[in-house]
Amino acid sequence: MTPEEAGTRLSAGQFYGHVAARRTVAGLILTETAYRADVGFPLHSHDLPHFSFLITGANVEQVARRELDYRPFAAIFHPGGEEHSGLVRAGSRLFVLELDPGWVARVPGPESLPGAGRALPGPASLELAARLYREFGLDDHCSLLAIEELAGQMLAVAASCVDGERSRPAWLGRVEELLREEAEGHVDLLRIAREARVHPVHVARVFRRHHGLSMGAYLRRLKVEAACSALARPEASLVDLAARLGFVDQSHFTRTFKALTGLTPGRFRAAIRGRQPRPRVS
Repeated sequence: MTPEEAGTRLSAGQFYGHVAARRTVAGLILTETAYRADVGFPLHSHDLPHFSFLITGANVEQVARRELDYRPFAAIFHPGGEEHSGLVRAGSRLFVLELDPGWVARVPGPESLPGAGRALPGPASLELAARLYREFGLDDHCSLLAIEELAGQMLAVAASCVDGERSRPAWLGRVEELLREEAEGHVDLLRIAREARVHPVHVARVFRRHHGLSMGAYLRRLKVEAACSALARPEASLVDLAARLGFVDQSHFTRTFKALTGLTPGRFRAAIRGRQPRPRVS
């Protein structure tokens, strides 16, 4: 499909750009697509609701009057039929998980999923997205079950975002912003509490309730998210990257990265640079 076809409604498995690989599993369509730099996509929509994950490069989407900026392996959710446009700022690859109506029906009530395109908050989906991409590249019977499980967990994260926003305090966004600003540095609980202007114990309790993990675990995921982006650059040294992100040493960095993504940093870099076999297009 060419970028000149504006106002198009794309059917299942159809995307702008070059489809590099595709896999269909139990009503799920997983697609990896490559895009050239400085290419704009006209206003369009997709038949199926889907999650998009940036693997490499830089993308931005416009939904109504809102802008969605992609970060490595952070999930962007779009409901089916929602119109949006896009711009590839740097040559990029996207990994997309489309869900047929049967999957959406598994979530109790249509209002349980976001009604408009949005990025899932913070690094909540990083571990799920990275593991989903890993299973996408494994052509065995175990990966079939793993993909279904991970897709269900991704839907649960999206639904929890809707539920959580109903009681989300205004200061929580500033705490998330501060943690992201300090992903390569150090921040302590007292400073976070001062920024939020609430008691440290209350900050920790409310943060865990909304994110399902502690601020320390959240910060660790932010560091791995930053590492995912850096590993796309061939000149990035694992030793230097570990030091810059505040890990004790390269071994600590490797253990943490593998625990969250299922791959060592070296194998992850090989996968995103296309040196590992990818699934056949079918």
